[in-house]
Amino acid sequence: MNRFPLLLAFRYLFGAQQKKSISTMIIISSLAIFIGSFSLMLTLAIMHGFDVVTCERLQSIHSQIIIRTFDDPINMGALEAVLKKEFPEIASFSPTVMQQVIIQNPHTNDISTVVTIKGVDPLTGWSVNSLAQKIYPKWNQSNCKNLFDNKKIIIGKRLAESLDISIGDIVTLLFAPGETRKKRINLNEAKVTIGGYFSTGIEDFDMGLIFGSLELVHDLFPESGISHVQIKLREGIDEKMIIQKLRNRLDMQVYSWKDLYPALVSALKLEKYVMFVILLLISLIASMNIISLIFMQIHQKRSDIAILRAYGMRADDIRIIFIYMGCFVSFFSCTLGIICAIICSLFLKKYPFITLPDAYFVTHLPVHLEPIHIITVFCCCMILSFIGIWIPLRRTEEIDIAQVLRYNG
Repeated sequence: MNRFPLLLAFRYLFGAQQKKSISTMIIISSLAIFIGSFSLMLTLAIMHGFDVVTCERLQSIHSQIIIRTFDDPINMGALEAVLKKEFPEIASFSPTVMQQVIIQNPHTNDISTVVTIKGVDPLTGWSVNSLAQKIYPKWNQSNCKNLFDNKKIIIGKRLAESLDISIGDIVTLLFAPGETRKKRINLNEAKVTIGGYFSTGIEDFDMGLIFGSLELVHDLFPESGISHVQIKLREGIDEKMIIQKLRNRLDMQVYSWKDLYPALVSALKLEKYVMFVILLLISLIASMNIISLIFMQIHQKRSDIAILRAYGMRADDIRIIFIYMGCFVSFFSCTLGIICAIICSLFLKKYPFITLPDAYFVTHLPVHLEPIHIITVFCCCMILSFIGIWIPLRRTEEIDIAQVLRYNG
């Protein structure tokens, strides 16, 4: 390997301190690439953080895959046999049933809050999502049944604050006894006890959803059967493939939790990619400063280029000298920018001092780093910088050796 172009590139680069115009241009180019890579890495980490946190919040209520029927109740015995035998990719599943009720604080007789009551299996209902981590008192295998014993329910923390109730209080559930076509209906009532509360951070859930056992919901609505089955897959399993297999095997509606929020999922994905492309274009403009740097270096070193060509050095080796120079500046600036962005991301993750308005699903600015994002940002910045380096290299072929040696040699 010919190391002479590399040695000469370092000589030109570090010897530029003697020429203020070149050294200033090196600083400007380095700073532009540093800012571009830093902003690109930090923005990508924040946008991916929004995506991850939003998905985690929504999956604290929903499972990965949901099986639903609109007509007859689901035959859990037959379905359980099929899922266990034919779908080893499924880690766990749990039946649920949902109905509408009115929750009333007996101390105030307030009948203003209509909520959805979701009946779950006390043993398996928490294995299909992450809601157990957001329940108080803290959920574990030993007290999972106690949370629903003696007609207990779990309500959202915001709903509890709104109704001014706490754990152990007795509330009244008002509900229609069944389907009726009359203009007036009589509401039945049932006394239930607050066994705990949950907090997902999502207003719609924390204000409009309560959990009870399957037995409680069946007691309130005797004609209702299992309407939903929630499924959690094993790690590394393709969700779309399993959904398609379930649709082909079962005569039921099978969908992902993402299908419940198509606008939100699309908006998060579009926002992340659009922001990445916009910042990538800004980084492209920033990396174009290196074009000026290489042009100036080629112009300053015309005599050296002419002498080297006269001694028989190939044009490709001449270009390699300036490629080494540009790549070193780009590599150093890009690496430093990414490292600073990682440090800033870790700081924001540990000390989330930037608060967000209530319109978001999170209270503080989320940050989430992935190794693939670091690699992507580094490769994109280096490719853009290399394009900026390659553009002025054609100038080396246009230098008239004889004329330069005659007047500048």
